[in-house]
Amino acid sequence: MSGYVKPEMIIFLIVVASGICGGWMAANRGRNFIGWCLICALLPVFLLVIYFSRPLCQVEGKFKLCPKCREYIRWNETVCRYCKQVQPPPPE
Repeated sequence: MSGYVKPEMIIFLIVVASGICGGWMAANRGRNFIGWCLICALLPVFLLVIYFSRPLCQVEGKFKLCPKCREYIRWNETVCRYCKQVQPPPPE
């Protein structure tokens, strides 16, 4: 029976993959990795929630705060997409 995959294993892999993906996306937005891992594993639709959510705080290498409009923008952006102000280079 080579090449046979049990349906339970596929369901387990979907649960684990969605949990890890949700936790990783949450950690990139300054949120709790373990909590979002569990939520996304049980209800994978929450992957969309975390994908479209705004960051809670500055995450080095991911998001920074615009000094003028106080919105979170990507770390490597040189111009704020909200207020169009030129950003200082990120600290090294």
